[in-house]
Amino acid sequence: MKRDWDGIKAKAREMYDSIERAVRDEIDDERNEQAPIRRIIMAYSAAAAGASINPLPLSGLALVTPIHVALVLHVGKRLGHPLTIENAGEVFKELVGAVGLSIASRLTAGALLKIGLPLIGGLLRAPVVFALTYGLGRVAEDYFLRREKGLTFDKRTAREVFAKGVAEGRVEGAYADYIKRETKRKNPASQPAAKEPVKEPVKKSVKKPAKKPVKKPAKKPVKKPAKKS
Repeated sequence: MKRDWDGIKAKAREMYDSIERAVRDEIDDERNEQAPIRRIIMAYSAAAAGASINPLPLSGLALVTPIHVALVLHVGKRLGHPLTIENAGEVFKELVGAVGLSIASRLTAGALLKIGLPLIGGLLRAPVVFALTYGLGRVAEDYFLRREKGLTFDKRTAREVFAKGVAEGRVEGAYADYIKRETKRKNPASQPAAKEPVKEPVKKSVKKPAKKPVKKPAKKPVKKPAKKS
């Protein structure tokens, strides 16, 4: 179990570094205090949804957990509560303890679906994982804001925030998917050009010189000596 958790922490650090670089400019944007947080949550939600599209049953949960830990780490840092990976893991467990029944039940249902329909199950499950991750991010945001104000974190409020966050996540996920599809439709040039089939060079047929017929020398008739009478 400890070995599994060590692997999750290592993967969480990797995910944090990757997404932090991707949203760095927006994190530093002070025009809208909440915009960077929502951008961070969106980025992790998209990453979790992508990880859930996995044809192997039950493997999606193992891939999504490090992303959720990294999300908690990132939100905490943005709100002035820098955490270590170990601390982020403990906070993650606390948050999941408050809303864990909803997350576990929905992810397990998705895993069972994937056992019957590996690829289709993953595709159907991705929007759900996006919304759940978004909801978890909103709970993490509320958790750290409450700590900053000296307020207690209770399960009832956490579940209300989570339910609202999941609803927001469904809308945000659908909108992000719509924008992605529209961008592809309007900018076909941005799509990687289809590779043209490589034409093999046509081999030129080498004409062999026609063989000239060899004329055999004509046989001279042999004259028989005339018989003497």
